[in-house]
Amino acid sequence: MRIDLQDLYRANPKAFLALSAVIAAAFALLVVKGVSSTGSSPTKGKPAPHTTPTSTGTTGVASNGVTTPNPDYHPAYASNVPSSPADQKFASEVGASGTEVAAIESVTAAPPAWTRAYPEIPAADTRSDQTYVTAFLTELLDRTYRKQPRLDLARWVSAESADEMLPGEPAEAGDKALYAELLEPGVLRESSDPVPSTSTWTADGAHRVTQHVYGIFVSPNEQWASLVSSGFTSRDPLLTIDDATGMLATTTNGRTLKQHFSVEVMVASALHHPGYGAATIDQWQVG
Repeated sequence: MRIDLQDLYRANPKAFLALSAVIAAAFALLVVKGVSSTGSSPTKGKPAPHTTPTSTGTTGVASNGVTTPNPDYHPAYASNVPSSPADQKFASEVGASGTEVAAIESVTAAPPAWTRAYPEIPAADTRSDQTYVTAFLTELLDRTYRKQPRLDLARWVSAESADEMLPGEPAEAGDKALYAELLEPGVLRESSDPVPSTSTWTADGAHRVTQHVYGIFVSPNEQWASLVSSGFTSRDPLLTIDDATGMLATTTNGRTLKQHFSVEVMVASALHHPGYGAATIDQWQVG
């Protein structure tokens, strides 16, 4: 579900400023992607990364190089969270449309699984939102097309997904939001940004195209922090948004093109393993 705070601000600036005096620029909550490896650290004066305790439970069962999530695993959400005025205003003014919800619900996501081409993100990287965003973007964007099947990526996205738990957002579509954005963007009338279409992926594999991501830097999204400070709440204690920047190096026929990218990533409690998962990505820009 895509939520465009820029449209909200233009339509009703007074109502928007009531949520947070600091949120005046604008901000969208769904569809983004990012990149790779260098570690990240919070900037001075910004909130520190959220952390979650280590879990000793198994997350899946391996067979023939494919690991399927443990069906008995379920994320822990807070119960009886009172709805704040900020939540109510958010739900009434920024909620997803019925058309958008129906579009996401129509998507049939690939069964969640980790494979040799797209393995599970290490548990150590799932305990902090910023380390998870770095690991997630690295695995999402670092690829050798002829060796990594797009279907394996689709199953990995399902396995690393989190539920977008926002006020006014139907739960029926929240767990498919990330998959729809990355693998079925046409359903949402969006372009396929970080993940090429099936035909393009196949063509890139035939031409031995590779893509490498590096120099990733992750920091808290200041507008999201301002929204939270205004009283915004969620049943998911891990729900937050981070900004990420980095570099993409794409090699085709021996020639390498280097491009800068930026993206916003919403993370929350993973659906299929302890710690953080990815709920949505947005504001993907490369060039």
